[in-house]
Amino acid sequence: MEFIVSSKKRSIVFCIVVFLLAICQPSPAVSQSKAGVFVANEIPVYNPPKGANKGNKTRMEAGGESDSGDSSATSRAPSVRGLTRAPSVRGLTRGPSIRGLTRAASVRTSGDQDEQAFTPLPSRMSPLAPENTGLTLTNQPVLQWYISDPWPDNIEFRLNRLKAPEPDIDTNIRGTDKGGIYRISLADHNVSLKPGVDYEWVLAIVNDEEERSADFTACARIRYVKPDEELSKRIMNTPKEKLYHVYADQGYWYDALENLSQLIDARPGDNTLRRHRAELFRQVGLEMEADYDNQ
Repeated sequence: MEFIVSSKKRSIVFCIVVFLLAICQPSPAVSQSKAGVFVANEIPVYNPPKGANKGNKTRMEAGGESDSGDSSATSRAPSVRGLTRAPSVRGLTRGPSIRGLTRAASVRTSGDQDEQAFTPLPSRMSPLAPENTGLTLTNQPVLQWYISDPWPDNIEFRLNRLKAPEPDIDTNIRGTDKGGIYRISLADHNVSLKPGVDYEWVLAIVNDEEERSADFTACARIRYVKPDEELSKRIMNTPKEKLYHVYADQGYWYDALENLSQLIDARPGDNTLRRHRAELFRQVGLEMEADYDNQ
């Protein structure tokens, strides 16, 4: 009889210990265990690089809601050097100059009279980047950007080293047939970033060749920083499907976003991945872009 009672007591104590251990386990919101193993459904956390000045925003979005409440504003950031250029631009071919907030997209014939069809500007165009300079650990990163609506005409793309007299890239990219997230690979342009140098990348829809201050412009900054030995080992020991957690944690925004986007491309039905990308967008103030991913 005493043996039976003792066994029951031990069972009760064991159950209590198991219960206490269960409720003391770390929450899935914890970004990383000591062993560097991530919880399956945890949200990645972007940590801006040390020294980032949150009060000096360098990212600029075109359209959307501005601080003044003007939805037609092309910027919510201070003026950025190099965004206003002379009418003559090397190697760029565009249609006729159209003043205002629409540009000619096509011509349709109605009877004996030609009628010009116009496409309104997108409501939003934005670089998918942090508010301050974001890091990359590759010298030929992929830049991602968002556009809310189709834009059939070309979009100007420039890459500038800050204070450099000439841009590293000055070209046109094709417009889009629908709104969404798009990529620009620097490898496709045969350009490599120099380590430790700040670059500004710019997207512009040109409303008027003779008045470049009317450009519908978005821009952001990027810096190539080689990872140290410790981070390199950590990256090598992390599965590909979890690398975006490591990149985000270490401030490598562009690599986190590209790794996560590649996973989304491979598994388009995985809502968890899209939710994680939306959460990264929200962490850097890209609310409309997060809403797009949560559709």
